[in-house]
Amino acid sequence: MAKFLQDDISAQEMEQLHTLLDAATREKVLNTFKDTPAFQQRLAYLRQLDKKAAWKKVLHKQKRSRRHTWRRRLGYAAAAALLAIGALYWLTVPKADDRIVADLVYGYKNDVLPGTTQAELTLSNGEKVMLRKDSVELQEEDGTRLRSNHGALQYSAGALVQQESAILYNTLRVPAAGTFHLRLPDGTGVWLNAASELTFPVRFSGNERRVELKGEGYFEVAQDAGRPFTVTVNNNEIHVMGTSFNIAAYSEQHTATTLLSGKVAVAAQGKNIVLKPGQQAVAVPGSLTVHAADVEAVTAWKNGYFYFNETTITGVMEQLSRWYGITVAYHGNISRSVKYGGSISRDAKLGEVLEQLKTISTLHFHIDGKKLTVSSGPLPKD
Repeated sequence: MAKFLQDDISAQEMEQLHTLLDAATREKVLNTFKDTPAFQQRLAYLRQLDKKAAWKKVLHKQKRSRRHTWRRRLGYAAAAALLAIGALYWLTVPKADDRIVADLVYGYKNDVLPGTTQAELTLSNGEKVMLRKDSVELQEEDGTRLRSNHGALQYSAGALVQQESAILYNTLRVPAAGTFHLRLPDGTGVWLNAASELTFPVRFSGNERRVELKGEGYFEVAQDAGRPFTVTVNNNEIHVMGTSFNIAAYSEQHTATTLLSGKVAVAAQGKNIVLKPGQQAVAVPGSLTVHAADVEAVTAWKNGYFYFNETTITGVMEQLSRWYGITVAYHGNISRSVKYGGSISRDAKLGEVLEQLKTISTLHFHIDGKKLTVSSGPLPKD
């Protein structure tokens, strides 16, 4: 199979490979399997191997352990069967969704790749532009220059900017399974988590700087004593005095503002509370409270990993569903009060994260496309 995928297979070897697959489907299976990006990456590794050195090692081992030949043959057959199953799987997966991949490690029906750098930018004229890691340069109607490169969007005043013209607004939307970094015209840095969006002027004018957030964002606000920075979220206002903070507001009924450095004032529910570094304000209908924050847990997403500390299974799944772009269902008697802890890179595939969860729980997981089922025991066979 590996030789076929590398276009380095002899006629005799091709004949042997064909015996593993049904004649009616072998060509479709093999060629579909060959063209998948995930396996092209694996082949890049295979092509780097020293084939002669590897073969010498095989011959050396054969001389020392001929009594284990039957085990090796069984292993080769199992490996070939596994590759064939993986190939057949690809025939049933819609090619439009390249984030669903075969799982050849953990035994799930399929695996899901982690989120990537991606966002949709809506310009003032309504035009929508998809942003990823590639370089994009744009210009707004008032002359403001926009440049996106390596997952970061930056605004700067061009020579033709009309300072007296009407203020234009852009919206940056990050979908599920995405993240993006934005540098506002005043130098303020904003990191948007999955399923989030920010609406902002392409240039700040007057005596204030105001943006609107949905979802979750981490802010490093550039200091400007003459123009306070304000974030509007869920009808609440966070007034900033040059600082670093995180806002999580995926639910309209729950807004958590966590201060890392500097000073912010949270105006919500008829109250106005000034936070100190390390504090978190939580606004829910009829209440605004302040308590000590778990800063690492709050900012882990921005730093590239999951961090769970006394987190319920629903809390864990909310984060996974956003980052992997999946839906989550529950089956059986699952305790929602049990707390979990641990950390893992957000670069990991979904299957790897679930295997980590298995080691600290009695839960079972089933992946079917982009649907994840969490169950208290093994699911019935289909």
